[in-house]
Amino acid sequence: MYKNGLLQIFFLLMLGWHAGGLSAQPVQQPEVVKDSTKRVKILHASILSYLKSQEVVFEKLVGRVEMMQDSTLFFCDSAYFFETDHRLEAYSRVRIEMPDSVFLYGDKLTYDTESKISEVYKRITLTNQDVVLTTDRMTYLRNEDYGFYREGGKMVDGDNVLTSIHGYYYPNEDMAYFRDSVKLVSPDYVLTTDTLGYDTDTKVSYFITQTYITSEDGEIETENGNYDTENGIVNLYSRSTVRDSSYLLIADTLTYYDKRDLGYARGNVMVFQDDSSLQIRGGLGQFNRKTDESWVTRGAMAIHLFDDDTLYMMADTLFSVKVKKIVPSTDSLAEMDTIETRLFKAYNNVRFFMNDLQGRADSMVYFYDDSVMYLYKDPVLWSEENQLTGDTIIVWLKNEKADSMWVGEEGFMASREDTVGYNQLKGKEIRAKFKDNELYRMHIIGNSESIYFAKNEDDTTNIYYEGMNKALAQEMIIYFQENEVKRIIFLTQPEGTYYPFFKVIFEANELDGLEWRITERPEKPSVFESASPSADLVPAPETPALIPTRQLQIGAEPPLPEKH
Repeated sequence: MYKNGLLQIFFLLMLGWHAGGLSAQPVQQPEVVKDSTKRVKILHASILSYLKSQEVVFEKLVGRVEMMQDSTLFFCDSAYFFETDHRLEAYSRVRIEMPDSVFLYGDKLTYDTESKISEVYKRITLTNQDVVLTTDRMTYLRNEDYGFYREGGKMVDGDNVLTSIHGYYYPNEDMAYFRDSVKLVSPDYVLTTDTLGYDTDTKVSYFITQTYITSEDGEIETENGNYDTENGIVNLYSRSTVRDSSYLLIADTLTYYDKRDLGYARGNVMVFQDDSSLQIRGGLGQFNRKTDESWVTRGAMAIHLFDDDTLYMMADTLFSVKVKKIVPSTDSLAEMDTIETRLFKAYNNVRFFMNDLQGRADSMVYFYDDSVMYLYKDPVLWSEENQLTGDTIIVWLKNEKADSMWVGEEGFMASREDTVGYNQLKGKEIRAKFKDNELYRMHIIGNSESIYFAKNEDDTTNIYYEGMNKALAQEMIIYFQENEVKRIIFLTQPEGTYYPFFKVIFEANELDGLEWRITERPEKPSVFESASPSADLVPAPETPALIPTRQLQIGAEPPLPEKH
């Protein structure tokens, strides 16, 4: 070390030889720096020379150069120290060791000893424990303890790799900020955006501009959120879109737990399944990618689009899952095949609407591929003017229209005949057939009863009621035309009575179980209505995803030292 006074005198005497062509005149001693925190100490150099150029005196250090200012150490192969100008230039294998294990490497360094601003060039590496940042030019502000680059760089933090045009790193705060062509590559996702904050301690990234997150499973498009790369949690706070091979999901806020394959969506949730002929909407939804299960609540609605009609299904809660189903083989009637189909379950206050068919129940099951609806617990169905009720109702759709129906346990059908009364059909079991979405035939089995009013329609200008037919039989078949009873066939010996119209008011004209529920008939819903999120079912993220910036206005860098 050059701490011996005799060695210092020796190098002063040899100044002329080291200065080459400069005149060997007495050299003015450098100004003494009084502030110890700004003073640069020379700890080691193989050769130390004092030189003078244009009245500027400086020191040249060559070979294993070591210098120190305050708690920062500087290493290089050679250096020029302009003490009166408060400037240090270092070359070749430059290394800066700062407190808290922060190391900065490069090929060239320009350092202002007063402002403590370093400008490092070429093959730069900044390390801080597991964080490694590389670029070709970096400015480091020692007083503020952060560095930035403006010409492209890369940060590696464990399994995460971040690249951008502009980057800002605060080692002591465990925060980094990136701008312009930002890309974060993690084992599970690739994130691209324009502005990103990244916490090197928690491994959480923050974004507040248009952002895309892609993975093997799909893509997310959003504008505000955060991504916890360590725990695989994505929080999205603006209206966002999630796409994968089987569905498209849109919601006001989204939270996805990658390790659990579980996601929550809140506010105006919209899910478009497979070929987009099926949509699901609601205020709150949960999605399990592993089991392929999902549910939606708070104004839940499923929409199945047909060519000539649309099926709307509404309930307090809609549940969807893919199930395996055994069906006859297409190759041989003696064999069975197993196919996969999507099953919907609707709970509480269930309603559905088609142009010619509407219904409601406490719960419903709907097979998407087969278009089969099962209505349970106090179901009621309307087909034009006809109302059907029973313990259970099953409706088969074929070619996107109502094809057939089964009503079990005390099936009842009624239709109002102006002000005179109701046409009624009743039995233990009802089987019905539709044609062009209109009721065509009905087969009533077991304790069949009927009441219907006969009309004289020969004179279309003077239609009037002639009387009332009341019948009881074990089985009967009723044919309809334009949703009105046209013919009744009794398969067993019936018991019946015909009452002329003037006697109808004196006879009982209602079967047991008649309940006219037309006020409950669903109307076509407005699919543009907002569905409010539910704050009481699933905990929402506690804070919005604002980038936790300090007082830094990103993009307003301090002036750089001049190049030398």
